[in-house]
Amino acid sequence: MTSYLHLHAGHYDLLIDIARVREVLVLDDATVVGNGDSHRAWRDEILPVRDLTATLGGPPRRRPAAVVLDDGLGGHVFLEVDGIGRVMAMEDRQFQPLPPLTGPAEAAFDGFTMAGGLGRGMLRLRLDAVLAEARP
Repeated sequence: MTSYLHLHAGHYDLLIDIARVREVLVLDDATVVGNGDSHRAWRDEILPVRDLTATLGGPPRRRPAAVVLDDGLGGHVFLEVDGIGRVMAMEDRQFQPLPPLTGPAEAAFDGFTMAGGLGRGMLRLRLDAVLAEARP
């Protein structure tokens, strides 16, 4: 069984593996560094910012929340999102093949589930693929 954090990004309900999450944040102007678009301060580090909603094809803008994630390369990244849900434990068998997707979201997910009690579907995010696509 794996624990996932439920996120909102645009019109998507997403799940990411909680093992990669280092911190969940509500954003304010105090965390902005420079122009506020490309980097943010976190603890004693300056981290790159990725707007998940924009990555998935939504409009770029300031987001109200973020998760600080292990980037898979020994560092961290700010992943800005539209909202943070709750932690949910799920087994791989609870995920189904994906419904047809198009555009930037097509390669971003690897499973779909109606589990979790939300009454709507959630997509499991392929975090490494999304972060690799967003790297300069």
